[in-house]
Amino acid sequence: MQGEAELAAAVGVDVADLTPILKALVQARILQREEADAEVRYQLAHEYLIQEIGAWLDPRDLAAKQAQVLLQRQLISWRQNSDILIPEAALRQIHQHRELLRTLQEEEVELLLRSALAVDVDTAYWRGQAPAVAGRVTA
Repeated sequence: MQGEAELAAAVGVDVADLTPILKALVQARILQREEADAEVRYQLAHEYLIQEIGAWLDPRDLAAKQAQVLLQRQLISWRQNSDILIPEAALRQIHQHRELLRTLQEEEVELLLRSALAVDVDTAYWRGQAPAVAGRVTA
């Protein structure tokens, strides 16, 4: 976050000249304005940043990222309670993008295999990903 004086100095204009521009950028939701301790500061608006980055991403990259985030969330739940497996719909989504995922850790493969066995989906694939894990997991 930067203050008005910092922004004005960065672009080489007076604060008075920059103020209407900042106001317009806030109204357009490009900047977010915050006041704290009698100081006004600006940062890029979250929604704008997400839209811009989303436009740069290949849809396959975005799908892989979503599958990776989904797997990480499920892994956190499973670590807290080993009875909580990946729901079938989420498992299918992860499996659909499996080639795009980063290299999986043994714990992730174990969760995926246990979840696949529970709903009888793609078990052969996940068994093949980590034979050591497959030896520990029974149907």
